[in-house]
Amino acid sequence: MRVTDAASIRIVEEGPFPATIVSHGRIITLWLTHAGYVETPFEFWRSIPMPGWALLDLDAPAAGLTIPFAH
Repeated sequence: MRVTDAASIRIVEEGPFPATIVSHGRIITLWLTHAGYVETPFEFWRSIPMPGWALLDLDAPAAGLTIPFAH
């Protein structure tokens, strides 16, 4: 069985554990935009450093990027 990107993210969202998602900038930008965390996708995508990481807290009262992308 092949798990799609969307199914993988759903597993992480619904799981009772901390998790890590590794992705290309375009893909994570698409998902964050679709989920409502990003208002300006192109600007957001261009701001991601290479390589970069960020912390997204889905359990926080105001879910979103807790720590923005950094090197």
